[in-house]
Amino acid sequence: MILPFPRTFFFCLITAALLVISAPRLPAPISEVPETTPKPKAKRSDVESENKPKQTTASKSIMTPAVSFAGIWTGTASGRINQAVFGQRTFSSNYNIQISPDERTANWTSSAWIFAKFNAPVQKNGRVLTWTCQRHDLAVKTTVFCRLEMDANGTARYSESSGLVNGMFKGAGYEVTGILVKQ
Repeated sequence: MILPFPRTFFFCLITAALLVISAPRLPAPISEVPETTPKPKAKRSDVESENKPKQTTASKSIMTPAVSFAGIWTGTASGRINQAVFGQRTFSSNYNIQISPDERTANWTSSAWIFAKFNAPVQKNGRVLTWTCQRHDLAVKTTVFCRLEMDANGTARYSESSGLVNGMFKGAGYEVTGILVKQ
């Protein structure tokens, strides 16, 4: 036997439906249509000022000048060398680094690497140039990491580090830093 729904349930259901149906509707969104108004004729001085380029706030602010590393940098860097056989000792080397005019390559020599000339592509990030190269000796491969950072006085702080990546002296390497001057 199926029991009929109570009358109160139907009454509530009908009341809810009437409330939903009779709820006021929101009006459509209001959007403004821009009206074009004709410009009044400009005076001669207004026309002249419109033709002149306006200065932006960026041009009024102090711009940092572009840093150019292009040219030849020379100087001495000193530091320490970690040798697997002899331990740690200090040393110094004279550098001659030539940065190409487009600042994309570095060619350099170091008195620590007798008769060796290096060449590597350069990455520039503001006031810093970095490059990496590999040197292959008789039985070992050395990775050399270089960094040249421009100082405020026009000199540059140079740092170089290296580590042997294979061979019986794997892990031995060096670190040097110094100030270089543009010639």
